[in-house]
Amino acid sequence: EAAQDSPQVSVREYLDACRAGQYETAAEYLALEGDSSSRGPELARRLKAVLDHHLWIDLSLLSPLSEGNPADGLGDGVDRLGAVLGIGGRPETVQLVRRVDADRVRWVFSSGTVSRIDLWYSALGDRWVRENLPEVLLRPGPGELLWWQWLALLPLMALAWALGRLFGVLSRRLFAH
Repeated sequence: EAAQDSPQVSVREYLDACRAGQYETAAEYLALEGDSSSRGPELARRLKAVLDHHLWIDLSLLSPLSEGNPADGLGDGVDRLGAVLGIGGRPETVQLVRRVDADRVRWVFSSGTVSRIDLWYSALGDRWVRENLPEVLLRPGPGELLWWQWLALLPLMALAWALGRLFGVLSRRLFAH
């Protein structure tokens, strides 16, 4: 059983909040400083898009301990979630840090990670779609595919069916002679 103030539980709660479209809640899991504090929900949404694109997060591999993974060599209060390709294709670490607030202890994405969210997000190929579709279509559906991706399958299947019929007719005519 994972401790309530462990990296595993914090990342699960962040992901759950994002899946539900509750980006205000998800922003509580970001180390927001200075100008970024007013952009918390937007940064939480963008980070989720980056993580979806670059990382497969297996929660069972994250530390269930309050103090994080003591054997990772990162020191107390720091854990590594994974890496995202940055500028020039170099991997950049996504880190979590242990934060003690007046009312609770939790793990949050580090300020270094938060400072790179916009750069990582700007490199996503589907950024236009994410910025212009209604929010409801950007939420995950079955299999973690976004609803717009599920809807896009319908015309693609129709197109594949039509092309299959066309190539069937053409090949029958070609081989009939």
